[in-house]
Amino acid sequence: MEFLDFPLKETLLRAIEERGFTEPTEIQEKAIPLLCEKDVDFVGQAQTGTGKTAAFALPLLNRINPSDRGVQAIILSPTRELANQICEEMRKFCIHEKIRVFSVYGGVPIDKQIGQLKKLKPQVIVGTPGRVKDLIYRKSLKIEGAKYAVLDEADEMTSDAQTALRRIIEDTAKICRFILVANNLSKIIGPIQSRCVVFKFTKISNKEILPQLKLISKKEKIKADDKGLNTICDYTDGDLRHSINVLQAAASSGSVTESTVKSVVGLTKTKDVQDILKLALNGKISDSRNKMIELIKVYGMSESDFLKYITQAVFSSKTNNLEEILEIIAKYDYRILVGANPEIQLSALLAELAKIGK
Repeated sequence: MEFLDFPLKETLLRAIEERGFTEPTEIQEKAIPLLCEKDVDFVGQAQTGTGKTAAFALPLLNRINPSDRGVQAIILSPTRELANQICEEMRKFCIHEKIRVFSVYGGVPIDKQIGQLKKLKPQVIVGTPGRVKDLIYRKSLKIEGAKYAVLDEADEMTSDAQTALRRIIEDTAKICRFILVANNLSKIIGPIQSRCVVFKFTKISNKEILPQLKLISKKEKIKADDKGLNTICDYTDGDLRHSINVLQAAASSGSVTESTVKSVVGLTKTKDVQDILKLALNGKISDSRNKMIELIKVYGMSESDFLKYITQAVFSSKTNNLEEILEIIAKYDYRILVGANPEIQLSALLAELAKIGK
């Protein structure tokens, strides 16, 4: 299937073609026709970089009435950065439409955003919950006419918040459609899932990402060899957006090769993680911690990558305590994920590994 097969406006199809997109990802292939043709509430599970923004943005833009200057759709995002990304992506798709998309978020003067709202009169609002709430409270943002609501990363909502959302969905069933996008579907409460069309989508394969990277390299005249592009695919693990970001970063070095990609993403010292594991298991906590700090602060390895590679090192070590060690790594991975200080947590991880080695 190609994008041209979708029931989208000619203006949207032209914008898609101009951006070099021809074949949709799995979530786009399933979600776009459904959301264009059916009035349903929708929950989709998909990883970052699988094309989920376009999966809900294109059907929304297809349904927006350009002549109506009121807010017709509102998209809530957990962070300012993600709100800006979604807004920019939607603006690129509606370049041939008289549809205005505007993002609102904290960290900037609210009076300035109020003035921009009055002047622009956007039909689509993308924003963080706190700033959207403030604008509604000040009566500067009127959403009574909104027919579509999107909650990105909805699985980050608490159970209580989701229960409240369920009531809102039920109360507005005749006038508004809800689209929820989540990384982990199991965190969405049953009463919401039961009233929505639910889809689970797999990550994008390297075979799908590689042609996109080659197309971008050709258009942008980037010198890239196959080993370099394959290294990007292996590192980003099905995240197309991250793949493109790594490609751009590596291209700034002159050419995209295996070595430049590894240097950009901090993978030149992955073998050192094995040494860190051995030092920790041998009780040399200070040495293992110093080497870990060096990897992260000097060579730029991210905390998540460190955990990924130490997990690989555990499997390679043929240790007798495999299950116990993996449970420890998973515990500290979760602590970092929910906001604990990464350096303190990784240091505690190494200390706990040292106890096992005794």
